[in-house]
Amino acid sequence: MQPFEYANPTSLNDAFKLLGSEWGQADVLAGGTDQISLMKEMLHTPKRVVNIKKGQFVAPWDMRHVVDKCRTAGNDRVFVTERGSSFGYNNLVVDMRSLAIMRKFVPVVFDATHSVQLPSASQGDQKQGDEKQGDEKKDQPASSGGQPEFIPVLARAAVAAGVDGVFMEVHDKPQEAKSDGANALDSHKLRGVLKELLAVHHAVASGEIAVRRVRRTLG
Repeated sequence: MQPFEYANPTSLNDAFKLLGSEWGQADVLAGGTDQISLMKEMLHTPKRVVNIKKGQFVAPWDMRHVVDKCRTAGNDRVFVTERGSSFGYNNLVVDMRSLAIMRKFVPVVFDATHSVQLPSASQGDQKQGDEKQGDEKKDQPASSGGQPEFIPVLARAAVAAGVDGVFMEVHDKPQEAKSDGANALDSHKLRGVLKELLAVHHAVASGEIAVRRVRRTLG
């Protein structure tokens, strides 16, 4: 791994100062793909690896255009991250077919924690038409909820589907996290989840080896 410097600004002013001192070295890709061509200038060397998060409104096959745009700019070291797809209001679902579809043209990492996020649904238990409950909560700031109990389930499914990597946000006390605590994995559960993922990975790999042997035998 190439050495890198980690910065942890604690305020917006500190963040602005940091970006100001590193101007030309930092950029934000959001809201479209128009800046991906900038990677030709800063990210074309083999030392840089680019992670492109799949928009939760984007079809998996359409990510080929984004990946091709990056590669055309001169960078072949690119992968995409799957983090669920919008499904109605305040909900995400994961279509495991998308992993296989995108892996045909690029390595894929599965984001197991953002995939269980419930966008802007911290009041997701509010029932439609419950005006009293709505009046009590309407002045409270909206934030994203989550269903972290499904992190291991989706992660196991993604590994079984052959994903190239798994990303998880982990926190010692998710309820106290500054961001995304509602969908973070409790660090005390991490070891168990990783053991399960390794077991699934080894089982899939063994199965693939067995299938190849049978095919050669039947040849």
